[in-house]
Amino acid sequence: MKTAFQQQPTMAMGFGCNACGVVGCRIIDSPRERLIATITNSFVPCNGRFPPFFLKETS
Repeated sequence: MKTAFQQQPTMAMGFGCNACGVVGCRIIDSPRERLIATITNSFVPCNGRFPPFFLKETS
């Protein structure tokens, strides 16, 4: 799937916190691309989700 150039900064912001990544999707012009960006940003693991992943992998 091709992503819009404007989606890349929002995904980068999503690594810090998903809320600002999803809110940052407002810069995308196309409603379809904005919806895709919002849904895919929800799957980017933010800093709050990393510790449980590491604990699960190490145990």
